[in-house]
Amino acid sequence: MVASNRSTNQTQQKIISQLLHAQGGIWGVIAPRGRGKSTLAGMLIQQWPGECWCCAPAKVATEVLTQRAGKPITFWSPDNLLSFCRQKKNITADWLIIDEASAIPSYILRELVEYFPRVLLTTTVDGYEGTGRGFMLKFCASLQNFTALQLDEPMRFARNDPLELWLNQALLLQEPECQKNKVDAIEYLGITQMELAANYTQLSAFYGLLMSAHYRTSPLDLRRLLDAKQQHFMVAKAVGHESTFIGAVWMVDEGQLTEALGWQIWAGLRRPRGNLVVQSLAAHSYFPNVAQWKSRRVMRIAVESHYRRKQVGLTLLEKQQVIAKQQGLDFLSVSFGLTPDLLAFWQKAGFRLIRIGDHKEASSGCFTAMAILPISSRASQFCEQGELLLQRDVAWREDLSVFNLLVSDQQQLMDEDWLELVGFSEFKRPLAASKSAIMRLLTVTSNELPLLSRHLQSLEPITQICADMALTGKKQWLQLARKEVGTQVKKYQPDLLSKIKQKIISFCH
Repeated sequence: MVASNRSTNQTQQKIISQLLHAQGGIWGVIAPRGRGKSTLAGMLIQQWPGECWCCAPAKVATEVLTQRAGKPITFWSPDNLLSFCRQKKNITADWLIIDEASAIPSYILRELVEYFPRVLLTTTVDGYEGTGRGFMLKFCASLQNFTALQLDEPMRFARNDPLELWLNQALLLQEPECQKNKVDAIEYLGITQMELAANYTQLSAFYGLLMSAHYRTSPLDLRRLLDAKQQHFMVAKAVGHESTFIGAVWMVDEGQLTEALGWQIWAGLRRPRGNLVVQSLAAHSYFPNVAQWKSRRVMRIAVESHYRRKQVGLTLLEKQQVIAKQQGLDFLSVSFGLTPDLLAFWQKAGFRLIRIGDHKEASSGCFTAMAILPISSRASQFCEQGELLLQRDVAWREDLSVFNLLVSDQQQLMDEDWLELVGFSEFKRPLAASKSAIMRLLTVTSNELPLLSRHLQSLEPITQICADMALTGKKQWLQLARKEVGTQVKKYQPDLLSKIKQKIISFCH
């Protein structure tokens, strides 16, 4: 039975009254799922006499808010809003409402809130929708003029509803309480999947740490943790306390794919499940052969909030590096949302940046970055080559300036560029993966690549080019662009073209 909404509505109205009389400041409604956060934000939009803008990781997250507002809302994605604000354009909003704020990188939030006279942040305390407690500790506590607002009464369930309690327990949706007791000594221990599955207290402590640090953690991760193969776990724990975990790392094996599969991935012909980093290095970078090597990826790493910046996370990774050497792995890897703080952490841990995605993830507003910690000598050589190639590619990107990355002025066509151009012209390599190599080709022979020159050098939209040339759409434009590059490859690299085509053909039979 669902409880009456009377007390909840009274709480909401009290908060709305505070917000309607707010002269400024940053306000935060942080509560468990089903307490009416989005409804409250919609009520503010409905009752505020001026203008409100809304921002969220995805527009679908604002459906409840929009329904309650009863009128169209002005919605912004985080990256588009930040770009608008940085251009010092006219901001007409009295309120910026950021729904599910903990899912947006803190460095973006920190800058956004400075542009608006009033800001309302809403986020979930626990569960798959957000990590509000960590958000409170890491971000909100650092803000000036911040006021926390509380919604406790459930709207989807009755108070202490047994179904909600069971659901939270079964899916480990509630974060563990912060560990405030002083820990005299820390030990680092490997823990097996079977041990976690057999001990609910340890499983809850381990998974709870991950959930508190990663907004994307969901029940699917819990299922994967308990069921998937080739996983490795390690905890940092208080000596003498079996389940007092203050740090945790979750690793998964990757690689050892066949040479044929690695090249099929490179050609855009196969996309098997799993092997996130090595597949991406084959599909979007220059390294189809690396998929054959033995590697291990950091899926999650987390440290309890009171013990951050005490080298716990770095020590967990150092322990994993020792294990990797003992087991003959080639490298460790990680994929993460590119922010200045995260980049600094992974570089401090010895990981070297190899790849940066070409577009920002809608849910985080960040580019995807991939980094490698080499173990074997061949992996060290691969890292040096990968860093150089990334520095060459970064030179063609204006959207990464905030990260102060190294840029190479060596832009002559290299063997790796010609390999990329073969992949683009003859197979299904995406334009984004081949863009830097094509830009270098354009500096040599732009007159012979008119379609690509208009789009990549003159920055004309593909739709406009198609209209001018009576093309049916982007698909036809891409086919003709591939032919443009193919003509140059046949002219300058006929032997390489023949070799790669024979290789891919042999692997597909």
